[in-house]
Amino acid sequence: MADRPEFRQQKTALLAKASTFYAQAIDADPYSPFNYFELAQLYLADGRTDSAIDLLQTATRYEPNYLPGRALLAELGLKQGRPGAYRQELQNLKTLQSTYESQAVDELDRQFLHVDLYPLARALAMETPR
Repeated sequence: MADRPEFRQQKTALLAKASTFYAQAIDADPYSPFNYFELAQLYLADGRTDSAIDLLQTATRYEPNYLPGRALLAELGLKQGRPGAYRQELQNLKTLQSTYESQAVDELDRQFLHVDLYPLARALAMETPR
């Protein structure tokens, strides 16, 4: 329903409000990747891909073991045509996930490791060789 024209203004206002709260959360805890990731998702919903990529780069710089951020960053970079070793990154993510997922002892560990790699793999499969 949020995509219907009569709700567009309401959706825009709610996205702006949520973005403000996530930005405040980032200010309060700048080293946690979770708020960067969620704000990046909101930016993507608002069509602000470059801003989302900037946030994901910051998140993965602070916490390189946050696999959902790395996977989404690679997927967006690939779709944007940005240079990068995306096939190698996919392999690295698969290796890290398989190595540590069985060792994850708590929910926080699982949040760092649980990622659906299908969108990145699909984007790579659809990429035309250059």
